[in-house]
Amino acid sequence: MEIKITYVHSIDAEIQIAQVVPSISNHPKNLGLNFATMSDKNISSHVLDTSTGIPAFGIKISLYICPESQDLVSEDQQHWILVGERSTNSDGRAKFSFSEFENPHISEVVMTYKMIFWTDNYFHQTGTPTFYPKVEIYFRIVDPAIHHHIPLLISPFGYSTYKGS
Repeated sequence: MEIKITYVHSIDAEIQIAQVVPSISNHPKNLGLNFATMSDKNISSHVLDTSTGIPAFGIKISLYICPESQDLVSEDQQHWILVGERSTNSDGRAKFSFSEFENPHISEVVMTYKMIFWTDNYFHQTGTPTFYPKVEIYFRIVDPAIHHHIPLLISPFGYSTYKGS
């Protein structure tokens, strides 16, 4: 890895921003990493209902994978391969382990993923009308040697996500 330093000038001060940039020789594809070598790594999620302040129990999450060579602009479902489905537990958490990804069409970890959170049923069970019946989050894994966490903050009329740790 190399550290890239960027200087941002503002009216009052100069701010220094450090970014970790993977070098080409250390890119996971060049290291030959695949699911077989990543048995202890996973993708997890944590869903919190910000309208109630409690974890969202029972939300179904579908995880899909798409090879990087595929066109992500296309909504054609044949490009996406279903990896698995989970429901959030009482703490609003769900986990997909790389070692569970057993599909002859999936051999590499480094690619684009899509998580679909089926929120409509959750809000229906709580008697709350919602504007968003599902939330789709797209993300790319470029370093399979680390854990990937995709948090989701939901409310009946909004949602937010970020790259967790």
